Amino acid sequence: MAMAAGFNLCALPVGQQFVTLATQTLHLSPFGIGAMFALCGVAGIATAPLAERDARIRPGLLPAATATLGVAVLPVGSAPSLCTVGFAFVAGGIAFAFFMTHWAALRQRVFAPHE
Repeated sequence: MAMAAGFNLCALPVGQQFVTLATQTLHLSPFGIGAMFALCGVAGIATAPLAERDARIRPGLLPAATATLGVAVLPVGSAPSLCTVGFAFVAGGIAFAFFMTHWAALRQRVFAPHE
């Protein structure tokens, strides 16, 4: 649970707080905001087959994905631009795909469906 909470904290700038940055600092239109979220989704969808290729559950990927997302968001705060935001959203989509596939598998292993 702590790892999921940590991941969610790292995801805040890529989620809810992004709209404020996009409108007030980057002056993005609603279409631009939607395009950034779509970029994140496409990166996650493209990464999902890689995450699912290995049948092993790797709990160590949970902190790695959380750290990757946290590090990817740092440049957005220090130098907000379309490039840093785009990088954060792509990294966020990739990290999210790895985190969620392993989190769900780990949770299912701990709490089997028959329980």
